[in-house]
Amino acid sequence: MKKGFLRIVACVLILMIALTSVGSGMFAFAADEAAKQEKVLIVTQDMVNGKGSLTVSGEWDRIIVPKEIEASNIFFRNVKAGVVEIESGVNRKVEMVSGEVGEVAVVPAKLTEMTIQDLCDLIKESGDSVAALKLYEQVKEQNGKYQNQRPTVVTSKEVTVETVSVSGNAKLDFKKGNVENVKVETDGTRQELNVDISNFNGNVSIKQEENEDGKWMIARVKLKNSSVENLVMEGEGKGSIVLDGQKSEVKEVKVESSASVTLDVPAEKVEVPENAEDVKLTVLNKVEDMQISAEGTKVEVGSCGNVTNATVDSDDVTISGDGKVSDVEINSNGAAVSTQGTKVEGVNTYVPPVVSTPTNNGSGVRDLGGLQIIVGDHWSPEYPSEPTTPEEQALQAYREEMMEKHNFTIKQVRIADW
Repeated sequence: MKKGFLRIVACVLILMIALTSVGSGMFAFAADEAAKQEKVLIVTQDMVNGKGSLTVSGEWDRIIVPKEIEASNIFFRNVKAGVVEIESGVNRKVEMVSGEVGEVAVVPAKLTEMTIQDLCDLIKESGDSVAALKLYEQVKEQNGKYQNQRPTVVTSKEVTVETVSVSGNAKLDFKKGNVENVKVETDGTRQELNVDISNFNGNVSIKQEENEDGKWMIARVKLKNSSVENLVMEGEGKGSIVLDGQKSEVKEVKVESSASVTLDVPAEKVEVPENAEDVKLTVLNKVEDMQISAEGTKVEVGSCGNVTNATVDSDDVTISGDGKVSDVEINSNGAAVSTQGTKVEGVNTYVPPVVSTPTNNGSGVRDLGGLQIIVGDHWSPEYPSEPTTPEEQALQAYREEMMEKHNFTIKQVRIADW
């Protein structure tokens, strides 16, 4: 017992000596960390002038603009900042006038969470169902507003921005500013992300993350008067990415995303690299060259799509659709190309379906080969009776004559009530 006690005392003494010897160093380290704290500016309502606008200037590590600020115009003049964070959810203009900014980040609007269960609990606690329901409707309406509205970020010629990152709904106009990169990324908490990019020349990346509740996530990106050098689509989210353009073009597109991708903008080259998984790509515009190296890739060329050349270097690849694909080179044993009028080099595993064509058997009468036609409506009786009027009898006789002549059957049945 005494030995155990002595061991405890010895351990305590050793610990005290150790703390005494390093104590000064620990306090110095804490002071250094405090000195390294960010210089942050959080924009407040008292900064807004009587005309509903405000101007931000100075040197900051981070500037935060909450959605609650009631200002229709926010200007950044002579600003040097590491990050400017703008909360989405409000229709207003945010203009980067002059200065240097490392990153402009548009983040999702923070919503007030209130579920049906929360409503029931509130009614139970307060005993006032009318007031609780009114509050619930107000929260729902406010959240809807924040989800539908979005700021417009504009850059002027005297500002330099290295990266604009967007995870909340936004409109971006880079008519005059020097912006190198745009990153669009779903945050996994919203079901839909809408981003418009105008007058941009640079690189774009779109990352689709998995939605937290497993629901389908949609990221819609619209290009206008833009020329994109490199466009990368990535991420493990199983939702969809829709990219369309007006008076825009993309030099090179790399699809690494597991989402369903719709490409409706002209592109010189589209690449699906070997490391991509479960790629589903729909082409609705002109593509000069397409390189598919990922196994299991499925490409649908829509009626407006036009692919000049496609090269397939992996198995289990499908290229189909009503659009035009001029030439396909297959360097694998498991590709299926079914687009019409396509010149295919290599082993094409696609087998055209056998379709029976109605013939006349030399009699001048088309034989429909026993085709069965069912016309559905909501007024036919469940148990049809025999025709009674002359008109009904004539119609029935004509139908029977045509069915026998052309070898087909037709009937009309009720499939649902009105």
